[in-house]
Amino acid sequence: MCKETDIGTVKYRISPLSFYQVNPAQTEKLYGLALEYAGLTGNETVWDLYCGIGTISLFLAQKAKKVYGVEIVPEAIADAKNNAKINEIENAEFFVGKSEEILPAYYEQYAKDHPGEHAHADVIVVDPPRKGCEENLLHTMASMQPDRIVYVSCDSATLARDVKVLGELGYEVKKVRGVDQFPMTAMWKRVLFTSGEFVEVLNFRHFARYMSFKPTGKQGKKKQIMNGIEVSVVLHLV
Repeated sequence: MCKETDIGTVKYRISPLSFYQVNPAQTEKLYGLALEYAGLTGNETVWDLYCGIGTISLFLAQKAKKVYGVEIVPEAIADAKNNAKINEIENAEFFVGKSEEILPAYYEQYAKDHPGEHAHADVIVVDPPRKGCEENLLHTMASMQPDRIVYVSCDSATLARDVKVLGELGYEVKKVRGVDQFPMTAMWKRVLFTSGEFVEVLNFRHFARYMSFKPTGKQGKKKQIMNGIEVSVVLHLV
């Protein structure tokens, strides 16, 4: 049995084996923020990695020329394709497989098919699981020379690690914002997992230590938060 929901003007149908955020109101804010950070004008080619049922992909497709989504779960990709049809969105295309394999393979094949050229993306959006992105994927992303990379994260430690790598590849952080998926509660819970296990991290300090910028304001310097806050980061090519 499928669940149906709306985020903004986009309708989604979600099958039992597909992942979906459990707080629709905050999810709309989170994905709206990703859309804002993507800075789309209607002419961009966008890759959405770890796209799930196409939640961010279809949000982006409203203002992009073309969106490619990649997700390892076949049922989620089936939902994504169905959701595109439901919303009459024709500029989104979805692939089943690991992002760490699909994007590098596409990049290599493009070079073979177009000698002397390389695959390019205007914007790349990633919303990985807690483990973050593999380094080979980050290198492929940078090789595609997108103007902007939007990174949605549920783990500040792997976010810091990955953004450090992207910094070494020519990208710098422009904006960072957190979205509380469980407001008005006594603790933060991780969003991508239902486990009750928590890992304490310093709010943005771990991230700041890698990226050489200081958190603003006293609040957040020493506040311990539970691993799993959703954070959106936009990086620009220097």
